[in-house]
Amino acid sequence: MGTPADFLFNGRYFITKDMAILAGFGLQMVDNGGPANSKSTNIGLMGGFRKYLRTDELAPFIGGRLQYLSTRNQATVSDVTDLSILAEAGAEYYLGKQFSLEGSVGAGYASQESKLVVGGTSTKATGLGTVTYNLSANFYF
Repeated sequence: MGTPADFLFNGRYFITKDMAILAGFGLQMVDNGGPANSKSTNIGLMGGFRKYLRTDELAPFIGGRLQYLSTRNQATVSDVTDLSILAEAGAEYYLGKQFSLEGSVGAGYASQESKLVVGGTSTKATGLGTVTYNLSANFYF
């Protein structure tokens, strides 16, 4: 379940030494070409917060996020909407003042609604559990 959110550009702003606000936005237009004219447009928004339990070289954290993704697929003439409300936990390892490696996992509620534009038929799936995982390299400026 869920549209991949790997097209989101994410950032964080530290409001205190151990608390950060998360934000993300993404826009992706895909044209696979071919006779099926498989075009899609993906839009994503993400917001959340993160509390660092320690601010040492190894910084474990907990937090939460709300994520919204929308996809319009022209080949199947369908709209797909994903909504996730997640708690997350992970850690960041600072290799230097401006560079870190991070791993996290997010668990919570996820909902996906798929609707055919022509005919209006829709299906909805919901779930609870592990929804996201992340490995990243971060640069701070």
